[in-house]
Amino acid sequence: MGKLGSMFDDGLAELHTHLGGSVASDILWSLAHEQGIALPVKDYWEFDALVTVSDPRGVEDLDALERFYHWTELIQSSPIAVEQSVYGAIGGAYRSQGITTLELRFNPMKRN
Repeated sequence: MGKLGSMFDDGLAELHTHLGGSVASDILWSLAHEQGIALPVKDYWEFDALVTVSDPRGVEDLDALERFYHWTELIQSSPIAVEQSVYGAIGGAYRSQGITTLELRFNPMKRN
């Protein structure tokens, strides 16, 4: 097999992942508190429900998706938070699914 094929022999590839939905809740919780962001909930499990799409079918409409991304993008708005989120997304993808090639996407205009 050629060079391109051997690049994927040792793991899986995910070629379209949004940073806002790829970071574990515990990392987002820590980042929010480190930055002093006032969250609408005080309990970690309520926060987890706020930033997690739990229905396997996704969200009902774009408004619901925007409500979800509002908090993840706010928390990930500083350069340090983006860096830590990228590390968390890459590490989480590898540990949970064996993904070794990950293409992360984000909109910097929503993080300023």
